[in-house]
Amino acid sequence: MATEPASASLHPAQGSAMVLGEALVDLVLAGDGSITAGVGGAPFNAARAAARLGAAVSFAGAVSSDGFGEQIMSALNGDRVDTSAVVRTDAPTTLALAHIDGTGAATYRFYTAATSVPGYVPVDTTGAMLVTGGLALALDPLADRVVDAVAAARFVVCDINCRPAVIDEWSSYLNRVMRVVSSSTVIKASDDDLAVLWPERPLEACLDDLLERGASVVIITRGSEPVLARSAGSDVIEVPVPAVDVVDTIGAGDAFVGGLIARLGDGRNAAAHLGDADGLAALIGDAAEVAAVACTRRGADPPYRTELSARWAQ
Repeated sequence: MATEPASASLHPAQGSAMVLGEALVDLVLAGDGSITAGVGGAPFNAARAAARLGAAVSFAGAVSSDGFGEQIMSALNGDRVDTSAVVRTDAPTTLALAHIDGTGAATYRFYTAATSVPGYVPVDTTGAMLVTGGLALALDPLADRVVDAVAAARFVVCDINCRPAVIDEWSSYLNRVMRVVSSSTVIKASDDDLAVLWPERPLEACLDDLLERGASVVIITRGSEPVLARSAGSDVIEVPVPAVDVVDTIGAGDAFVGGLIARLGDGRNAAAHLGDADGLAALIGDAAEVAAVACTRRGADPPYRTELSARWAQ
């Protein structure tokens, strides 16, 4: 696991981001049958990634009081994520069993527990950028609370991060996702997410649909292929991603979201990044660099700002 270089000085951006969703433990099943455990969960990973890049970030979620939960809290605190909105619970930590194939790609099965505990919402969604997605859109009663929080927030980044293995009522899930889309500023989805939501529909048609439903900007990641993106009223752009030797893809999309959070700040910097094609391409390029470095490491281990290119030193 990476450690912050001794010379690093991380200065939080003005404002803050509130990341709402799940924290869990990834059980990674290797090809030889061995299993390793590491803290994870898409929103949790994104919060840590953004904090390592210098953003002021809070995490709102349920964390178990068991041993795994203590590891989760230690990781958040170690990366300087504000945990004042975390609710501790006696429910056991949710587990995600990740199987890594020959290309380093991960597939998951989930054993949910603490993730779906009710009773928490962000402390204040009106004064910060709200970031959510993943299991937080799928598991009741948390999911309904997330929809309400998104509707109340002024600037929302949502990573759809679809997990069909945990979806019981598909129509309810799809309706909920579309409600979140309608209130979101930035929607990030992978080509795999969209293949689940809209099988056989071309990616550009999916992009157009999400914009028509209310999102201001849609970003579609495609693994090692260029990222597709478009803002309302503009043409589609393609942004290349760095070529790296992939160890595994666990947490790569979350690292990408962390890069978005760090660059967008609390939403007041959004115009510079989202207002035109060049700004959007620069935003995506920086986020893709963060994700690429994460792919060169085992597990969800996002980089620090000082491990990235000179652009991130600005």
